[in-house]
Order: sequence, then C-alpha cells, then structure tokens
Amino acid sequence: MANSDFTDDHDGATRRNGRTAEGPGHFTDASFRRLVDKSPDGIVVHRDGRVVYANQTVVRWVGAQYADQVLGQPLTEFIHSDSIESVLTRMAALRHDGDVTRASEGVLLRLDGTTLDVEAVTTLGAWEGTPAYHVTLRDLTFVRTAQRSLRYQATLVDRVDVAIIATTVTGLVTKWNRAAEIVYQRPASSALAMPIGDAVGATFDPAAVVEGGGTVLSTHRTADGQPVIVRVSVSALDSGYVLVCTDETKSHGVERLLRRIVNSLDEGILVVDGSGRVTSVNPAAERILGVSAAALVAGDGRAVHGIPMYDVSRRPIDPQDHPVAQTLRTGRPFHGSIIGIDRPDGRRTWLRVSCRPLDSDERHGTAILVSFSDITAEQVARERLTYRATHD
Repeated sequence: MANSDFTDDHDGATRRNGRTAEGPGHFTDASFRRLVDKSPDGIVVHRDGRVVYANQTVVRWVGAQYADQVLGQPLTEFIHSDSIESVLTRMAALRHDGDVTRASEGVLLRLDGTTLDVEAVTTLGAWEGTPAYHVTLRDLTFVRTAQRSLRYQATLVDRVDVAIIATTVTGLVTKWNRAAEIVYQRPASSALAMPIGDAVGATFDPAAVVEGGGTVLSTHRTADGQPVIVRVSVSALDSGYVLVCTDETKSHGVERLLRRIVNSLDEGILVVDGSGRVTSVNPAAERILGVSAAALVAGDGRAVHGIPMYDVSRRPIDPQDHPVAQTLRTGRPFHGSIIGIDRPDGRRTWLRVSCRPLDSDERHGTAILVSFSDITAEQVARERLTYRATHD
C-alpha cells in the first residue's frame, strides 16, 4: 500500500494526497467489480461492525461455500481473539475519508476454527454512501513457510563443521558461519563486509576457482597469522559466490609425516593404480630399481612392467605372470616372492617382493601397494652354497 500517493498523519494513519480512496463502495464499472471479486488478495468491506462485502478469495479463505455465509456476520467472527484489539486500535486511527493503515499482520479465523496468517491494510472509505472500512488481505502462508525454511537452513549452516562463506560478486563477505569463525579464528562481526582475501588471509579469486573446476587446495591464514591448509569448493550464484572450506591441516600434517616415514625406509615402495600405472615412488625404490621416479610414473607403466624379471631358477617371467601383474588381475596378495630383475645399468638384482591391494574390501581393480627389498647378496650366497653342495 505504501507509494507516493500516501502521506503519514501524526496519528499513524495514512491519507491519500488530496483524494478520497475508492474501494468496492465506489464501483462504477462492472468489469472493475469483477476484477475485485476475483482478486488473489482478499477484499472485505465492513460497516457498523458487520461484513457487507467479501470477494471470492475471502469466502474461500474462511472456509465458506457461499458469500451469504459471510455477509451480515460480525467482523469479529472472522478475527482471532488475539488480533481483535490490535485491529480495533488501527481502525480507531482512521479519521478521514481516504486514511489508510500501514500493513500489519493478523490472524484470520475460519469457520471450522482453524486460522490463517494474513497481512492487512485498512482504508476508511464509503459503502453505499455511508462510511465503511475497506480491508485488503494477503495470505502469509507462503511467506511463513519460506521464513521457516530459511531459518532451518541458517541453523544447518551454523551447525555444520565446515566453514561456509558467502560473498558478493565483487568478493565482499556476506555470510560467515560458526565453523568459519573457528577455522579462521575470526568472528563474523569482523569478517562480514570484508574482502574475501583479507578474511581468509590469502589472495583468493572465487571466479578463477570456478573457472578452474570449482575446487582448490589452498593455504590460508587465521586472524593471528597461523597457516591453515584448506580445501575450498566454490559455487557461483546470481548474487555472488558460496565457499565451502574444509580444514585439512591435521590430515595433511599426518600425510606429510607418513610421507617422510615412507621416504626414509630402506625398502622400496610403489603404489600402482588399477590400470597398472605407478602413481607413487619412494627414494629406496629408485635406488633399488635404478630408475628415476619421473621415469617410473611416466606413461602407461612400461617403465615397471617392461623390466626383465626372472624366477629363482633364473628363467624369464612372462610380464603377465609377475606378482604385480597377478595382484592387479586377481586382487590376490603375494608375500615374499623372490624375483630377479635386470637394471638399466646391466646389473642383475634380486628382490623379495610383496603385493597387496590398498582397499581390502574391494580387491579387484583397486590400487596396490608393492614393497620390495634388495636381497642380492643373500641370493648370490644361497646360490653359491647350492652350487658347492651339488659339485665336487
């Protein structure tokens, strides 16, 4: 109801500038009357405390089948008792023809005793030549449902354990949930309206992340300058961006520790994916095999599967039959297999090899862990003893 045609009186009512507000009592055109009758908003006119007009929407809202069930009835029959006093107070502020109340919320009472939340605007006008109140009602059911949904979503956002941050298209923070406060040690009160880069303590361009696939692993900094390793997923919205930030500092710390441990082993370690490609190599594996990590992880796995291999009888092993290939094919682990290899420098080296699936619940097609140690000296000594035992 608020527009430039209305001004506020000191008593809280609103008056049309120099004009009388026309309502259903001033209908002069039948098509306009039909329009009001079928309006999606409820239209009611009451005079001397009784309803003298109700459009089809109001008749439906109160649960009546016919307008006659509403017309002539006391207005208070259709207002919840908790709302009657406030309705009468607003009506009392209307003193002149054309005065209008501000929009206010109330509760409509249906014939079956149920209720409907509405927003009402009342105008003092005329009906059949005598003063009457014209009321326009708006159903708030959808608004209430949307508000409840938004409150629920806001509660979820604040209760999750990942940082959820929303920004404008220009990168100003508009949402900073409880988890973001914990991860970045920065309260929402100071983060809101801050440029996202300043808020997370790092140069950060949400648009670039979206263009690059939507996810990035970054090092951010807390409000006191401490580094945090964060996996950030970014989604673009019409109003800006939403960032979901998972703190992976601890897991990456454990990962780095495990990597240092694996790299310090004297035993060679390879991780081979389901297609046979080497994805991870430790320094001992490079040293034992005589092949660089770069060569081992390059291509389709030929650097490993192309190495000539031999059984303990020095017979060549078919590339399809060595332990790595068999575990990849069957998912069956091998422990302590002894094989010989010819290194690129021409030296034959003997290895004790174990292969096992990394995912024990899904053995076939999963990546495998290959571990091996150099037992050349042991194997050569064993062969010499065997030779001596069988020769004079």
